Amino acid sequence: MLLKNILHLSISVFLAISFVLFAWGCSCNESKNQGPPASTNLEAAAVSFDKIALSWSDTSQNETGFEIERSMDGTSFTLTATLPTDTTALTDAGLNAKTTYWYRMRAYNPAGYSDYSNVTWTTTYPFAWARTYGGSYVDGWISVRQTSDGGFIVAGMTTVDIGFPMPEAWVLKLDKYGGVAWQKAYGEMPPFYNYAYSIQPSADGGYIVAGMRFTIDIITLSLYTNPWLIKLSGDGTPTWQNTYSRFLTDTAFSVQQTSDGGFIVAGATYSNTTDFDAWLLKLDPDGMVSWQKAYGGPLTDMAYSVQQTNDGGYIVAGATYSTTTDIDAWILKLDTNGMVSWQKAYGGPFTDMAYSFQQTNDGGFIVAGVYSLLSSGENAWVMKLNPDGSESWQRMCAGSLTDGASSVQQTSDGGFIVVGSTESFGAGNGDVWASKLDPDGTVAWQRTFGGPFTDMAYMASSVQQTVDGGYIIVGFTESFGAGTYDAWAVRLDSNGSIRFNPSSGAVMADATAVCSTISTPGTVTNASVTTTTATPISTFAIATDTNAIIQQQAP
Repeated sequence: MLLKNILHLSISVFLAISFVLFAWGCSCNESKNQGPPASTNLEAAAVSFDKIALSWSDTSQNETGFEIERSMDGTSFTLTATLPTDTTALTDAGLNAKTTYWYRMRAYNPAGYSDYSNVTWTTTYPFAWARTYGGSYVDGWISVRQTSDGGFIVAGMTTVDIGFPMPEAWVLKLDKYGGVAWQKAYGEMPPFYNYAYSIQPSADGGYIVAGMRFTIDIITLSLYTNPWLIKLSGDGTPTWQNTYSRFLTDTAFSVQQTSDGGFIVAGATYSNTTDFDAWLLKLDPDGMVSWQKAYGGPLTDMAYSVQQTNDGGYIVAGATYSTTTDIDAWILKLDTNGMVSWQKAYGGPFTDMAYSFQQTNDGGFIVAGVYSLLSSGENAWVMKLNPDGSESWQRMCAGSLTDGASSVQQTSDGGFIVVGSTESFGAGNGDVWASKLDPDGTVAWQRTFGGPFTDMAYMASSVQQTVDGGYIIVGFTESFGAGTYDAWAVRLDSNGSIRFNPSSGAVMADATAVCSTISTPGTVTNASVTTTTATPISTFAIATDTNAIIQQQAP
């Protein structure tokens, strides 16, 4: 009996010990094979229009790696990155501008996954960037247009070194981020040099450039100018190029492709008078002259900008001194053959100029330029005209120093974007000035962009609204870049804003120009129309690849 009890006790002890050992073994295995603990303090911060910086606390010691998941609605998450052990940060790139993204993460090892971290979210910046492009000397852009691929074509001038600094026309194709697809300078051998003032995409996928060909008389050191047109293919290769001139000093400031596939060019000629006349040339698609006419009187008259109107005619903006007692802004409405339908001068008792205009959705016109006062000098000036040239409204935006408007375009909301330069406001000796106007001319916002030195946007096509509702502005800058002056492109969001890198020195600031209502009803002018006889002469500018130094001010 005793032996039996001992046997039962031994069996019980064995089973108890076995159970304890089994339970302990399970506990040890479970401890060895469990997944890592969850990471904590996941945070997201936008750093640009297409990048978000993520950071977190790694609370585990046994993870193999991490999985980052992203969502665009805060509910449905997808894997976006797998990271190695001990990682505590990630920059998520290639995102959409002005878009909210949610994130969560978890650690893993061979035993399994941790719980998810906290969910965090942020919104990328609106799409905006700023770049300078240039070399050691003077470079700058005067004209910009968005292309069908969402990028931009820009034109102006660059300085090349051929043993001495030599100005040449400069054209660059940019992608939507400001990256260079191609860049070329177009120049001839001394004593000629070339300059581009206006560029437009053409229907064949190429581009048309208007500018000037300068000639230096090596004996008298006199400088002469001739209008210069160059037609480019889509990759910047010249297909034809001509100068058009009868005398030694003629100019071309603006070009646009017309509905028949040809081109209309505006500038000035020293043709049949003792001073300049406004000058228009209608060219066929090959650059041959269809018709050409000069408009003016005995004194200086200029055409700075031209556009084909909805009726197939043309509208021309410029300045006249021939028909008034001072220099006034001058608008001419022409028929399809270049004959005058109406012509009017606008301005006060001092110098007033019209540099840029556009036909508006209501058939009228928006005009930008400079209006002068004795008290404040030059001021930015915007006129809204009815289809017959009568005044709808006018605004003069003034500061304490010199200001001016050089480019205007109607925006998709029926309002207007106006760009120019200001010495009254901003960070330095002259800044780029941009103002958004409502359809009735009320200021929605106005801002300056620049640095400690001179920064400027000028000529008729230095601003355009982009397809996404933002804005592209081009010009010259002395504040940033590699040379004395560099070309500068500033891509703003739809609110006219940009976040400059603090280290760049670039500053965006609200401007406080006083924009008041003025009235300068148009005065009918009687400029004569003269047929001119300029013939196209082939030029031989060579396209040379350039290698601009690009510096980034934003994002």
